[in-house]
Amino acid sequence: MRLEKQSIVKEIRGQLEQSSYVFVAGYRGLKVSGFAELRKRLAPEKTRVQVVRNAFLRIAADQCGKGGVMSFVDGPVAIVTGGDVTRVAKVIRNYAKENVALKVRGGLFENAPLSAEGIQELADIPSREVLYSQLVGTLVAPMQQLVGVLSQKLLSIVYVLKAIEEKKQGEAGSQGEQAK
Repeated sequence: MRLEKQSIVKEIRGQLEQSSYVFVAGYRGLKVSGFAELRKRLAPEKTRVQVVRNAFLRIAADQCGKGGVMSFVDGPVAIVTGGDVTRVAKVIRNYAKENVALKVRGGLFENAPLSAEGIQELADIPSREVLYSQLVGTLVAPMQQLVGVLSQKLLSIVYVLKAIEEKKQGEAGSQGEQAK
């Protein structure tokens, strides 16, 4: 293999190794401006979209143990790697709805095959930040309830003590009137 082809395979292999997932999408009919728009939307996620030759992808995938990705390759494809998997799945899903030329075929997530429907399901998962906030809310709720119960018990004691104080003041006032 020529040196420039080896360099391309090495670059693809590096992308596959550095990412926990790889999505495969067909792009027939997608214009250059469409790719530019997809790249622009994925840029904040630090994600890379790259059109690759199937032969190069096969070699790179075999070298890094992700040969299963080839089951989704049929015709010209682009691969998507890097970034938060759920956010990227959302962006791709939304873009594919707007531009029917992009066909998500499937991919790998943690070396497990992922169908196009599986990528749709990933897109439905809330983002990491939302999941963290839900977890914190779940952890904090019982503590908030405990604080509420304890404060109510303390207020009850305060009300009882206040009633006793008022009763004693009332008795002391009535004794003072009897002494007159």
